[in-house]
Amino acid sequence: MKTRFAALFAACAATNVVCGDVAPLAVTESACAFAVDSTLDSFAVKSGAEQADLASRFVTRRTGESVTLTAPDGTVSNLVESSSTATSAAFPLLDAGGTWTLSNSRQGTVTFTVRRSLDGSLGGGTAGSPARLVDGDELVDYGAGAGYTFTPDASGLLLSEIKLPDGFAMEKVSDGVWRLVSSLDGSLYTWAQIEYRADARGEGPNRRSRSDTVPPVAYSGDNWIGDMSKAAKLTFVSPDGTETVLNRIGSGAESFTFDKTGHWTITLRMADGSTRTAELLLRDQFMINFR
Repeated sequence: MKTRFAALFAACAATNVVCGDVAPLAVTESACAFAVDSTLDSFAVKSGAEQADLASRFVTRRTGESVTLTAPDGTVSNLVESSSTATSAAFPLLDAGGTWTLSNSRQGTVTFTVRRSLDGSLGGGTAGSPARLVDGDELVDYGAGAGYTFTPDASGLLLSEIKLPDGFAMEKVSDGVWRLVSSLDGSLYTWAQIEYRADARGEGPNRRSRSDTVPPVAYSGDNWIGDMSKAAKLTFVSPDGTETVLNRIGSGAESFTFDKTGHWTITLRMADGSTRTAELLLRDQFMINFR
């Protein structure tokens, strides 16, 4: 039998399970019941009972395979070393909140998210101590209400997986931080009020400005599609030819000091090599023209 998992978890404590064409480690005549899920590649551990149940199971591997477990803090443990024979080992207790990764050298990986409420590292759900969520059911299970502030675990939890309590929406507080607000119109996501400056008077990217009114220069590594892992490079060339290069990741707006009057050239180079160029004519703050 082939599975997508890095390991099989057998519920049999006294006997061993035969896997596919691997010779059994022991032969018994008594019936052995076991459970295996070969469809998912991620499991959510939500209670102490689920922690204990998982720790009562075994990690098995076939000939030539090795199995490692990576803890949320990055610590790697060798559960089953590679050898010339198939073997198994007890599955350890996942005693820290966060995402654990079980890896088989040949068959792939499976992840386990352990709620931080189980080890006391969840947080208070306030602005000063946002709750650190690892699975999508936590807000509902905790009975979270208006003002509950949280941050999804960056190692795997997506915003789309979060189930919201009835009558509430998610409001973005800052990068990676959200809070629950009452939703009177059925909205699921909202953003707090923000202020920004943009020059939309002229056509195209080229602008004329005074040094005290130049807004920040926007950049993106993927042409503002939304991939925050893409690299972006901003190049500023001053009127005297001096070049300043800024390397950035993702999308944002860069404040820059334009310290010389005249024509500036600003170039954005994105991760795929494509570029965008703008010319800025920087004028003195005070000018008198005589005719």
